[in-house]
Amino acid sequence: MEIDQTLITNIAREHFGVETLQTRKRDSLDFHDVAVWSMQSALEAAFKAGFDAAKSPKPAAAPEYFIEKGTDREMNDVWEVTVQISETESVGTEEYSREAAEAWLKRNHPDAIPG
Repeated sequence: MEIDQTLITNIAREHFGVETLQTRKRDSLDFHDVAVWSMQSALEAAFKAGFDAAKSPKPAAAPEYFIEKGTDREMNDVWEVTVQISETESVGTEEYSREAAEAWLKRNHPDAIPG
């Protein structure tokens, strides 16, 4: 699990008036008197941030698109378009002429066409 240090530091600044959470090896900079209501509001803010992060949808990895040259049973050149959703899942492979494969990609997934 990755912890958002910027968020934690922002909560400390807002609720405790602490400039940084880095150890500075000076008691006056590393130890702070904190009111219990500040502790409560900071804990509530951290809990809310975690709750919000857990319920927000994670962005799905962008699918990859492949155009590969192959041959059909009659030994004609064909181009296979494969949409790979993840390492283990693809949305099938279709065979086209090269021009039809590129047209299919442009029509259905214009973001897949390189620059």
